[in-house]
Amino acid sequence: FALLLVGVGLATIFGRRIANAIAALSDAAAALGRSEPPQTTTSPIIEVNNVARVIEDAAAKRQQAEEELRKTTQTLKALIQASPVAIIMLDLDGKVKMWNPAAEKMFGWSEEEVLGQPLPTVPVNKQEEFRELYKSVLQGNSLSGMEIHRQKRDGSLIDVSISTAPIRDADGN
Repeated sequence: FALLLVGVGLATIFGRRIANAIAALSDAAAALGRSEPPQTTTSPIIEVNNVARVIEDAAAKRQQAEEELRKTTQTLKALIQASPVAIIMLDLDGKVKMWNPAAEKMFGWSEEEVLGQPLPTVPVNKQEEFRELYKSVLQGNSLSGMEIHRQKRDGSLIDVSISTAPIRDADGN
């Protein structure tokens, strides 16, 4: 009976050590999922230490990937802002999501005036044409060099050559 009690006591002690190590790994993995640096500790259990090293490596790789993404995003934003070509992005509802300085110069509306609003450059008599074109892009079609009429803020019409492309999310939508 004494040996059984000693065995149960040792199993409880070792069980707690294993449970605490696994809980620490769980906390580190959760921190990694929240893009926070994981806090890993060393353990007398080799396997736990191996998993902790893998989590630390994943955190370092994630941080590196996020930094590369940040740099790429900054580069793309700078290119769009400096582009001499009007770049306009619409959301799924056809509202302006991006309007660069070249679009402002070409059409006369400021970015603040158009963001979140329907595209103001489409003349009344070209609304159906726009809807069909937009529907086609939403279906995944791209086009390049299409000559169309668009309207400036002062009401005058200009001929523009447009190119379109859908932007997809990670799921391909």
